Amino acid sequence: MAAGRVTERLFDVMTELTYESEEMYRKMVDALTGKEVGRLIAEDEAQFLDRSSMRTYIVDERR
Repeated sequence: MAAGRVTERLFDVMTELTYESEEMYRKMVDALTGKEVGRLIAEDEAQFLDRSSMRTYIVDERR
């Protein structure tokens, strides 16, 4: 292998979500973090994700 080449993937998927406004983003967060919905999402993700390795980055890109 070439010197300095990374041989282990640091992630296997990247998802980018965009919103028309911060208000729309907040509505989505509120909807997905409700007690029942949050529980359902966590149970589903546990079937195929290592939640402890998940990372979230928020970028505020204003035009």
